[in-house]
Amino acid sequence: MKTKISRIIIFANGELPNKEKARALLHKEDFIIAADGGTRHALALGRMPNVLIGDLDSVTDEERRKMKDGGVDVVQFPADKNETDLELAIQHALTLNPQEIIILAALGGRLDQTLGNIALISDLRPLTLRFRVISLMTASKRSFFAAIPAKLPEHPVTLSRSSRGRAK
Repeated sequence: MKTKISRIIIFANGELPNKEKARALLHKEDFIIAADGGTRHALALGRMPNVLIGDLDSVTDEERRKMKDGGVDVVQFPADKNETDLELAIQHALTLNPQEIIILAALGGRLDQTLGNIALISDLRPLTLRFRVISLMTASKRSFFAAIPAKLPEHPVTLSRSSRGRAK
């Protein structure tokens, strides 16, 4: 019988400035997907991904060896592709029909990639009818959450702020 996956954590290849806060978000039963270079974040937190996906241009030889030795399901795409590695990871996560997807390390680093990742989350409306929440966060003081309920409103993505005016 296939195990129901409740929550998926996707590690992107952006910045993860506070490893302890990120570690606190992780649950033992989480299904981990590393989007290419996000592998380094998962390994730094002591978690072996269930799946590594992308063109693998940001994965080191040592990380590849660890993935192979750890029995990780590696899904490699050609470098010349239309999707980003994070987009491929989200598409894969959606096929698993989770209740929640949390994306870590999608912000920070290159501005074009940060903006692209935020745009990607806001453009998931047609794909998100099967699950409840996508969260996009940096695991730092400035985290962004994109909540997408099972019943989609006209504008499903919200960026919430804490009462102190900082991004929550």
